[in-house]
Order: sequence, then structure tokens, then C-alpha cells
Amino acid sequence: MARLSPAYHRYHASPAWAAVKARHWEHPLTLKSCVVCGARRGERPLDMHELRYRTIGRGATRVMVDPPWWAVVPACAYPCHRRLITPLSRHPAPRLVLFAALAWLTVRAGAPILWTAVAYGSLVLLPRIPEATALCFLLGLPVRARRAVVRWCRR
Repeated sequence: MARLSPAYHRYHASPAWAAVKARHWEHPLTLKSCVVCGARRGERPLDMHELRYRTIGRGATRVMVDPPWWAVVPACAYPCHRRLITPLSRHPAPRLVLFAALAWLTVRAGAPILWTAVAYGSLVLLPRIPEATALCFLLGLPVRARRAVVRWCRR
């Protein structure tokens, strides 16, 4: 696992990060369940996964900047965040293989080749962290659908 900078640890222990998380839960347009499996806040402990990290300064004066509301998504602390999103955002080969497999399945299911190439190609061209999160979201769609059906049937 890659070492995280001292600025990262300082920021995530600060009241500013707590305010970002609170703002996420209060915002009407944000996702309120795990981006991968769909677990809700009370079902499993949820981490906040940043889609992009922004910093100001260099070296010892480096400071992290608050992300915008859309750049933070919830993910189960374990296994979704630590076992799926984090490794996929650090290693390019598994991402490319999974994207190629998803593209092949999409075309086999009858989707137009051009639109499939545009969709998956744009995901590969994104920076690694959002790309890994989008891939985990796609892989988690069947799990999210099953959870939604179970919740609907319990009503």
C-alpha cells in the first residue's frame, strides 16, 4: 500500500474534513449509500472516498484543500473501499482488463460498438481515482439492484 503524506493525515484528522463529511450527508444531490454495494449508513460503517485530492504548496508546507460536494462519495469501510476502490486506483493493469471485459460484455449484449468505445474509453482517460470508483460502481450494480429489490419487498 502506498504511503500517505502527513498533509493527508493532518487534513483527515481536522475539523475541516468533518465539515466536508457533514456537508455531504446534508446535500440533497449526493449519494447516501455505498457507491459499490449500496449499503446504507446504518447497515455498515461508511468511509468517505475522495474522487480527487487537491493540495496547495510543496514539501512541509503542503496543505490539502476541501473537495467540492460532488468529489466525495460514500463507500463501505471494508470490503468496498479497502479491497476494491483503493487497489484499483493504484494499479493500472486490473482496471484495463476489467474495462475491456465490461466493454466486450456490453457489445455482446447488443450495445453499439462506437458508443461502448466512447463510454469505456472516456472512463479509462479519467484520472485513476474517479476511474476506479466508476469501475467499482459498474461492478456493484447487480448488488445494488438486489439490495433495492429486497428493500422494496420489505415495505
